[in-house]
Amino acid sequence: MPPSSWTALPAPEVPTLLDISQLSIDDLLQLALVLRECENDGSCMEEVAQSMVRRLFECLTSGDGIPACALVRLYVTQRFGDLDAGLQRLALETAPDDLRQDVTDSTRCFTLLASAGTEPTWNDRTLSVGHQAIPLVSEELIERLPMVARLLRDLGIEAASVVSPEPGSHIQRHHRRYDVFHVEDATTSPAVPAKEFVREHGIKSAVGLGGVLPSGELYCVLLFSKVTLQDRVVELLGPLAVTMKAGIVPHTFNVYAP
Repeated sequence: MPPSSWTALPAPEVPTLLDISQLSIDDLLQLALVLRECENDGSCMEEVAQSMVRRLFECLTSGDGIPACALVRLYVTQRFGDLDAGLQRLALETAPDDLRQDVTDSTRCFTLLASAGTEPTWNDRTLSVGHQAIPLVSEELIERLPMVARLLRDLGIEAASVVSPEPGSHIQRHHRRYDVFHVEDATTSPAVPAKEFVREHGIKSAVGLGGVLPSGELYCVLLFSKVTLQDRVVELLGPLAVTMKAGIVPHTFNVYAP
């Protein structure tokens, strides 16, 4: 029993829709509480992650109640050998022909765990084409993937540690807090290379929040916003990475739904 002086906080409800361009600290505190409640929405990392990206997609709006983000996704790195046969096949199909033979059980793959967006197919990770499992075979390959390369740099992640084949090796990062991947103008930046996607869905800015899990693996939430996001807003969003980390860490060894 808790001490008599302890009073349980009421479970937070979904907040009033938040205008992403006008976010305040109070808004972010409220949204953080909602994301923490997502821990109760599943029995594995995939289910909790899906609940969190759905809440982000629904709560962050362009001010008129319409979702500000066309797409929100959560990725984690996983060893190729830990993926199921279907994801292994997709990872090999994604790898460049000249590097496919270098994929081993210890190769880390940037793996899509949860997705929410304006297109029906964006709400089921298994329907993603070409983005479900991306093997990070070498630093050279990472440089061929401009968004991944920029993401790692902005999050303070050492690319060499991501591709390290040593058993039990952990991804290393610089000791900074709330590192954020931020592309203010996605229409011109090479860090968002999918220009057809950007034009068709009116993407203005891209933001990535993430870090390293206690297991040593990388996690990252990507938001593709139809509203231009300036530094002030992105700095407020940064601490949500810690909240989302707290939600998925309890399921480190139970990633996928049966």
